Amino acid sequence: MGKESKRQQIWEEIRKQKEFTLDSLTTGSRIDRGTIRTYVVGLEKAGFVKVFEKKETDKPFVKTQFKTNCYVLKKDVGIDAPRVTRDGKILPPDINQDLWRSMKILKEFSVADLMASTPRKTTANNVESYCKLLCRAKYLKRKETRFLFVRNTGAKAPQIQRIKSVYDPNLKKVVYQTGGEE
Repeated sequence: MGKESKRQQIWEEIRKQKEFTLDSLTTGSRIDRGTIRTYVVGLEKAGFVKVFEKKETDKPFVKTQFKTNCYVLKKDVGIDAPRVTRDGKILPPDINQDLWRSMKILKEFSVADLMASTPRKTTANNVESYCKLLCRAKYLKRKETRFLFVRNTGAKAPQIQRIKSVYDPNLKKVVYQTGGEE
């Protein structure tokens, strides 16, 4: 528990290697090759990576006609893994990323202030729920109907996990868990 997403891990390995194969990413990230292939195909269709060479597959004691794609990072967009679908459609950032950015700018805000500051639609319940969990994780303090931003750990928004814990990708750890604190 408390790990970066597989896509984020793959993206970090791509940025590290610059030129890579699916096998080199599998070795570097220790993620299933099928998962890597799906993400790399989406990145290729979206223009983030490109096949620059097809090498003969080197299998000892086996005669094969298969070739391995060698990729190069074509468009490095920074530390955050691009959100792409399998067919290369680029998805917008997570709504919590927009909320996090607004919180850091506004410093003191209400749920309505946050909803007005993000270009994408969300519900007041979603915003309030996110703020309440960030209060429990000590990123925010509640002041009647308003919130105060008190803890900035970096550019990436804390993530709410299914088990109602808060994972901070900047610190790479779970900072709050329902039923206890870390």
